[in-house]
Amino acid sequence: MLADALAAELVRPLATRQEDLAVPLLDALRVVGDHRHRGLLQWLAVTPGVPRTTAYAAVRGLGHVAADRSTGDFLRSALTHHHTAWRAGRDPVTAATLESLVYALGMAARDDVLTAIRTNPDFLPTTRAAASWWLNIPAHHRTSALL
Repeated sequence: MLADALAAELVRPLATRQEDLAVPLLDALRVVGDHRHRGLLQWLAVTPGVPRTTAYAAVRGLGHVAADRSTGDFLRSALTHHHTAWRAGRDPVTAATLESLVYALGMAARDDVLTAIRTNPDFLPTTRAAASWWLNIPAHHRTSALL
C-alpha cells in the first residue's frame, strides 16, 4: 500500500530531516493516508528537532487524515506548542502552521478550542479570523463534509 510505504520512509530520521524529501512525502500521505497514519502525523507535528517545514506539512495532513479521530487533546497541545514557537520567533512557517492547526480543529469539530482562539488577542489575526470562520459554519454543514 502506498500510504504504508510513505509512512515507512517518514519514520526514518534522515528522511524527516531532509525537508525536500519529507514535505512531498507528507503531502502525498495527506491524500492517501488513513487513521493508521494519523499518529505519525501527530508525532512529526510536535517532535523537537523536526524542521519547521516538515512539521508544517505534517500539520496540514491532520485536517485530512482521519480528521474526525482527533486523539484526546492532541490538537490543543499542538496548538500550544506552535503558538509558543510563533511567539518566540514570529516566523511565517510557524504562522502558517497555526493556521493549518485551525483547519484541523475545524475538521475535528473542536469548537471549544476554536472559541478560545477566536477570543484570545495573543493569537495571530489570521488565525483568529480562521477560527471565527469555522465557528460560523453551521454544525450540520461541517458534519456533512466528513461523510
